Amino acid sequence: YFNKYKVDEIYHAAAYKHVNFGEENPYSMIKNNIFSTKKLVEFALTKKIKHFTFVSSDKAVNPKSILGISKKIGEYLVFYYYKMINNRTNYSIVRFGNVIGSSGSVIPKFINQISSSSQLTLSHKKVKRYFMSIQEAIYLTLYSMTLKKNFNIG
Repeated sequence: YFNKYKVDEIYHAAAYKHVNFGEENPYSMIKNNIFSTKKLVEFALTKKIKHFTFVSSDKAVNPKSILGISKKIGEYLVFYYYKMINNRTNYSIVRFGNVIGSSGSVIPKFINQISSSSQLTLSHKKVKRYFMSIQEAIYLTLYSMTLKKNFNIG
């Protein structure tokens, strides 16, 4: 496919983003979020892809699960290739929390809990949850590749 068509952009979601799935399937989470990211970043370099965007998770900020840790390592891989190896590909990283309507959204869980008169699942009463639409997530992903190469990993 890449040889047949002129591909300029890769968007890598490394889409295993469910904490429960990751805890039950740590090898799959590591394989998808780390090893596939490394392969795609190297592929982008060898194929001279103009833009590579890694879609990460808010769980990578202070990782406490295999999901957060594997996404954080994926971010470090992208950052390493951007900083140490690359001179052509524009690498970017976007992090999302709760995207309404996505398969990882907490909204259906909240609706089920409310319907069954259960308590809502919250990490802490001072936690603030922020939501975005699928359209906003797409916009942010596309916008990220237009930014200059001045990012840091924290």
